[in-house]
Amino acid sequence: MTLEQPQQIFRNFKVATFAPAGTNLSAASATGEVFSQPATAYGHVEDAALGTADGTILWIVPTSQLPQFKGPVETIDGRGRWLTPGLIDCHTHLV
Repeated sequence: MTLEQPQQIFRNFKVATFAPAGTNLSAASATGEVFSQPATAYGHVEDAALGTADGTILWIVPTSQLPQFKGPVETIDGRGRWLTPGLIDCHTHLV
């Protein structure tokens, strides 16, 4: 799996998603890779890493699958906290 070079990596987070478990969540999953997470009411990924560049989410993968990147990458360690990508709707029931 090859991941696009990010400017920032948010790692060791629980990532909230509205996608059901097992759904492809990133461009990296275009190769057929999916998360195998237990089913949840709203969907989330345990121990996830999320890569961003220019304010755009590039990919979401399990932290264990993070490769080493060349060049500077700001890394934010979530220490198991929740990470919820910005939503256009002004409220969410998940949060």
